[in-house]
Amino acid sequence: MRTFQWAVMLIFLSCTGGTKPPKDILDKEKMADMLVEIHLAEAKVSKLNLRSMDSSVVVFRKLQQEIWAKHKVDSALYNKSYAYYASNPEQLGSVYEIVTKALAKSDSSAAPKK
Repeated sequence: MRTFQWAVMLIFLSCTGGTKPPKDILDKEKMADMLVEIHLAEAKVSKLNLRSMDSSVVVFRKLQQEIWAKHKVDSALYNKSYAYYASNPEQLGSVYEIVTKALAKSDSSAAPKK
């Protein structure tokens, strides 16, 4: 019985590894670029210290719309792409490696020089 369970697990793992993203979603680099800008927009809204959560949401949505327009992406494509990456941890991890490096780079370039 244990051999059967191991065989099933190996088959399952071999089927899930190496899955290529569908063609109708954003590629890793574009998704990472957008996520960098979205995280920076979230930080910007957070620094505004708006009194109401509603105001923060309105400002963030405006910034988000600007990001989508800049990248020529609509909300449906972004949401579909985000859902794909969120449901594939390995893919999401590689996207966030790019995001983390870009945010670290922008943070170091924004730091005052001595």
